[in-house]
Amino acid sequence: MGFSYFFDTSANQLHIQLTDAASFFSMKRSFSIPFEHIVLPIIAKPEAAQRVFLGFHFGTRIPGVFNAGTFYSLDMPSNMRKTFIYMRRPHRTIQINTKNEDYKRLILEVPNDFMDLEEEANRLTQLIEKSQ
Repeated sequence: MGFSYFFDTSANQLHIQLTDAASFFSMKRSFSIPFEHIVLPIIAKPEAAQRVFLGFHFGTRIPGVFNAGTFYSLDMPSNMRKTFIYMRRPHRTIQINTKNEDYKRLILEVPNDFMDLEEEANRLTQLIEKSQ
């Protein structure tokens, strides 16, 4: 898949780690977000992943095939939203919204094809709720 996410309950942080190849396409190697900066709930199959990203970006965009990197979109006039995206299949993604972070949201393809997206989003939401 090219990346992994890990919810570290001992440090209360979400860690995103990309492989060498994935970091080439996304122009990002790894980053972490404290749990208190994550806005709950985590969303399964977000509508934002289905949209075409025509805005400014650093990374790779192959329409209908692959999106990876930092994308900027305008949700409202004068409201630039910075989003980290790593996905091939928009229907297999979760969205993590943030506050007080450089990225306003993360859209990530769930790496395990056998994982139910709703269950994963609920599991991650509950994990963060318990640690706060």
